[in-house]
Amino acid sequence: MVFQKQIVSDLLVRHIPFFRVRGDLQYRIRYVERVLAQFQKYHNLLDPLPIAHD
Repeated sequence: MVFQKQIVSDLLVRHIPFFRVRGDLQYRIRYVERVLAQFQKYHNLLDPLPIAHD
């Protein structure tokens, strides 16, 4: 528990947003998946770029 408190303190000091999830594992997985679905993934620089067609 001390380690988790240190992590939370570090996130707060660095102003890094986070949230806590409670519940059984399946509930936490579904919750995080819903949160992540709201964000657009950064593009990998190695992914091919879409080609503009005239």
